[in-house]
Amino acid sequence: PQWMIDALEFFESVEAGDAWVELLEVWAEFEKTMGYPDGKRISAKSRPEEVARWISGGRSYDKVPVPDSLDRYATQWKSWWTKLQPACRKSAKGWPLPQVCPDNDAEWDGLRRGGCNGFFIIVMALAIWASALDDESAEEFLEIVEDVTWVCSTLTETHPSGSKRGSSEESEESEEARPRKRARA
Repeated sequence: PQWMIDALEFFESVEAGDAWVELLEVWAEFEKTMGYPDGKRISAKSRPEEVARWISGGRSYDKVPVPDSLDRYATQWKSWWTKLQPACRKSAKGWPLPQVCPDNDAEWDGLRRGGCNGFFIIVMALAIWASALDDESAEEFLEIVEDVTWVCSTLTETHPSGSKRGSSEESEESEEARPRKRARA
């Protein structure tokens, strides 16, 4: 879909390192597995105000808001992300969140939402964060990106439609439409 093409083009212009590129690859696979739905929204409760401003401003990639306070944005983002998680991932210790899966896969339902109002909004919120990134906040951002990548990968792997990998025929047809994966050393 056009929204996905536009989103990937914008996200690929964001310079946030190899972990960011990996997230984009995993997210593109997630959307493909979900079938590019036009359905359920990710909860907006506690979502950073810049994300709401971008959405209400027409979702223009030319007018992506830059957070006034990176500390405030990071705090709001982490609060929002934590509220979206299954109970087993919430920790009294705070960050990083434990990378554990719930016993009941349905607990992922609040996050297993594809389309332009689904997980995409989480990735967009990270792109907004990346726009204000500095050396001081880079490590925290990387930690968050790695956690979001883990969740997105887990959602893809546990999706009821099947495994993470499609048929080889599907894979060949869509190879040009998704970012290339790096070889692991």
